[in-house]
Amino acid sequence: MFRRSTTLSVPQPCFESWASMTPRPQGRHCASCQEVVVDFTEKTDAEILAFLKQYPKVSCGRFTEDQLDRPLQGNQPPRPRWTNWLAALLTVWGAGQLAAPTVRGQNMENRAGGGPQPLGGGAGQLPRSAPVVAGTAPAPPAERTDNLPEEADASAADSLQVSGVVCNRWGIPLRNAVIRLGNQELTRTDITGYFQVTLPADSLQQAQELRINRFHYRGQVLAINPDRHRPYALFLKRRPNFRKLAGKFR
Repeated sequence: MFRRSTTLSVPQPCFESWASMTPRPQGRHCASCQEVVVDFTEKTDAEILAFLKQYPKVSCGRFTEDQLDRPLQGNQPPRPRWTNWLAALLTVWGAGQLAAPTVRGQNMENRAGGGPQPLGGGAGQLPRSAPVVAGTAPAPPAERTDNLPEEADASAADSLQVSGVVCNRWGIPLRNAVIRLGNQELTRTDITGYFQVTLPADSLQQAQELRINRFHYRGQVLAINPDRHRPYALFLKRRPNFRKLAGKFR
């Protein structure tokens, strides 16, 4: 029984010619060691784990370099139904919390004189003005701060946030994929394949695309859409000359 986190390695690769071996349903038969070498090169991590669980005695296989010396990622178990109910409940509760301060703020403005209520007494009375002392100039009006949100919006408009997930063709996240703008490296993907960068507006005028590269994979160019606010999904294809290893694995 393989553990949930399984890492395979081939300490001593076999140098027998793969083309000279006899084809078999799961791979090819090696006349040197009299064993069937299972071909795992086109299998996903989940398929490798399922195969080894069903055939635990298999010990000779053929892999690509990126399948070895790293934890194999199996299929994620389905989430319980109660998590969906909890997510919906938190969404409704959060919406109520966001709306409540707005209503309270409006009530406070009306009580403080922000509404149409008269000040300083009953209906029909004019608001009292502050007494003016002879020889002194009236105090200047308080500085308005209404333009603060506009300034914040202007600063936000000077940059663009771009995020996405980089995977291989089977949908397995790729770690350490390099994200570049022109020749400048901005960041690298984490263990989940996720990246996020903030691009200044002046850089977008020079280059409107990101370059994604990873060792042993073909690079990809991402055209930036300033109106897009959702993460990008990028799938890299493995290079055809990717090195393959065969031998006893553990």
